Amino acid sequence: MTTEAKDINIKIDQNTLKLVLSRLDKPSYIKFIFELFGQHDFNENYERQTTYYLEKFEDKFIEQNYVHRKEGHKQGFNLTIPYFEPFDLFKTFGNLNIGDEKLKNLFGFYKRRVAKMTSNWQFWTDGDYMMPFIKFITNYSGIDEKIYDEEIIPKFEKFADKYIMDSQVAVGSIDSFFAKNPQGASDAFSRFIKKHQKEISIELTNENKYKIHCHFSEKYFNEGVIRSSLTPCEPVFSFKPISQIIAEFENLLNKNTKESELETFLTTYYKHIFGSKYNRIETQLWLKFPDLDINKKDRRLDIFLRNSTSHDWELMELKKADNIVKNINNIPTFTYQVTSGLQQLKYYSSLLNHDNVKRSLANDGIEYYYPELRLVIGKTPDIPIDQWIWLKKSNEKDLKIVTYDELFYEMKTRLDFHNTYNCFDVK
Repeated sequence: MTTEAKDINIKIDQNTLKLVLSRLDKPSYIKFIFELFGQHDFNENYERQTTYYLEKFEDKFIEQNYVHRKEGHKQGFNLTIPYFEPFDLFKTFGNLNIGDEKLKNLFGFYKRRVAKMTSNWQFWTDGDYMMPFIKFITNYSGIDEKIYDEEIIPKFEKFADKYIMDSQVAVGSIDSFFAKNPQGASDAFSRFIKKHQKEISIELTNENKYKIHCHFSEKYFNEGVIRSSLTPCEPVFSFKPISQIIAEFENLLNKNTKESELETFLTTYYKHIFGSKYNRIETQLWLKFPDLDINKKDRRLDIFLRNSTSHDWELMELKKADNIVKNINNIPTFTYQVTSGLQQLKYYSSLLNHDNVKRSLANDGIEYYYPELRLVIGKTPDIPIDQWIWLKKSNEKDLKIVTYDELFYEMKTRLDFHNTYNCFDVK
């Protein structure tokens, strides 16, 4: 990956490009597929073609009307179905179960669509009709061709045969795109980047020397993921030095920062701040269950983090407070901001324990058991350390109290230690 002066161009070798494509979330990958199949040169057998989205069942499928170059005036339609089942989570592809309820409904719908097309077909003007080519497109690479031929494609064909459509079935992957037309696949990626800049975030510095840090991303699967994109990590190339992240956090704590600004920073760099064991974050998560609420209101959670080590979630309530400790009869005591924050956190925990809430959040892939509770508030008070530890321990019980500067120093210690283990050092 290189940068050129004035106009930044991303040059990616074929193997790296395959890796980038496999990390795109589902909406982004579908847009890449649209660019790929909408490219006339990619389908050299077609005299002309029209590619468009066929929106159905909250998903975008791609349909293509074409006139075949070698078959006279014959024309027809292709249906492209992005298929994002996690093949690599199965021990053998023989265990792959093709055909969930959504896919069955799609085939039923498309069979009726084809029947309507053929009933209105005028052979003397439209030419001979060619039955649709059904293409299942996965976002995986590195799968042996023999596995496709012997295990994966037969399953798709068997599923399609149930609908008695005289259609050919194909299964495509990132590997097949580059095997058929590597230049066409690369050109499609270039068009995708130019049209959909928001799909991949690339941050560059103006320094003559900069560091590229490790960024680990996982492939698409159905749980333990971000709700908006259904990927465990958004596809991001982050070129920001760790020292800059530390400096930004310190600057936020030293000025009169709004609670919303702190929340945005914590969300953006949650793996740096809380640790790499967290693989999903939810913010501004609404619990819309007024029938369960003591005041018949909707409630909003600040931060909900999934701990990939414990396989459970942690609830964090953020509070901005200048003073969190006061002295009463020479005894350090938490201020009202802390005690009210603790009470609020416990109340949210009681709502999360309701079965209706659990079932609702499970539909978004948020499956929890006994979430840990953490109040993040204020700065560590200027009192003897033994008093501070006693004060926290006597109030924590089933939850934890953490100050923002404790978060900062924990992050700084961790990142300073790992700063020597960057992926690349680019001059």
